[in-house]
Order: sequence, then C-alpha cells, then structure tokens
Amino acid sequence: MQLPEHSSLKPLLRIGAPRDSWVVNTRIPLKAEVLELFVRGRVGEPVQKFAASQVADYLQGKFQIVIRRKHSFAESIIGELYVNGAFLCHTLELAWLWNAKNKSCVPPGEYRAYLRFDHKDKWRIELLNVPGNRQNVQIHIGNYPKDVLGCVLVGTSFAADTVLDSTKAYEKLKAAYRKHPGPISVKFEGILTTPWRDYPGKKSNLA
Repeated sequence: MQLPEHSSLKPLLRIGAPRDSWVVNTRIPLKAEVLELFVRGRVGEPVQKFAASQVADYLQGKFQIVIRRKHSFAESIIGELYVNGAFLCHTLELAWLWNAKNKSCVPPGEYRAYLRFDHKDKWRIELLNVPGNRQNVQIHIGNYPKDVLGCVLVGTSFAADTVLDSTKAYEKLKAAYRKHPGPISVKFEGILTTPWRDYPGKKSNLA
C-alpha cells in the first residue's frame, strides 16, 4: 500500500483487534494489494485466515446451507442439507421442545454462522443469534439424539433416530466450504414436530 500525502497512520487500540493492527486516516481512495484476509465471527472467537488467492472468492461468494426437515421419529427430526442449492447429506436434530436449551432443535428461520477451530475436530459451523439466548449451536459429527444438545448432526444416510457415516458427511461439508468459501448462513425449513412422549405437563397417548 502506498500512503498518499496528508494521511496519518495510527495503531489500532481496540479490544479484540489482532496485534500490530493499524488505521489509515485519509480522504483519498487507497490502492492496496491484499496479502491475507483475516475474518473473525465475533470478538474473542478464533480468526479464519484466507490467502491472497482465496480473498476474491470469499468476498464475492457465499456459503448458504438450507436444512429441510422432513421426517419425524420418536426423539428426532431427520432432514436434508443443501449447500448453495445442491444436496449434500442428511441431518439429525432433536425434536421441537419449544426451543428449550440443550433439549430442542432451533426455531425455523435463517441464521448467520461462522467457523470455529477450537474443538477437537478443529472445524465447526456455529450459528449466531439463536433465540432464547442459546449458545454453541453447531453442526458436527454424531449418530443419535444422545450425541446432540440442540445442535445438528450430519450423515450420508439415515434410519429411525439415526444418521449414518457421519464422519464421511462431515468431510463432504468441509470440502464444500473449501471449494466455495464465503460468509455462512444456515436456514431451517420444513416440518417441526415434538417428541412423541414429551409434551410439557402431560403424557402423550402415543406409546
């Protein structure tokens, strides 16, 4: 970057800013070559880094996930996951229990999301601004309702209350993102059903 005359350069003293960050104050448009792009979902979360060759794809692209909830089972809802309109895998979520934390799937709608790298699998998509102050709602590996606390599991196929080959589906999701990096959104649509035996304050007639 070449700084024009009458511009000023000052260190950025903001909480959460990367070290050695600077602010340029100028009224003249700047021409700059981007060597690396650093993206943070929110202050305090890990930073996602893109090389110069990936910057244009990230800024111009998008990574839009649509989860279509389709099948109701005793403890879960099975769905289909699409990336930018193309089917990728199946999903398993807990059944709807009025958005109870760790016990329910999330309300239908579209959510912004970002990548986390601080779990043992080193890569997770986490939703932002889920109603009910729900935190850590993520897409990750697992097979059964017992493996999830309000998150989304992925699999290449499904059975009752089960998704199969979750690791393989998860790798497909990661590969899709590497191919089409960009701001992430996750949209939930389709059926919304309660657990067959868990009506609040009542016992269901279903055995």
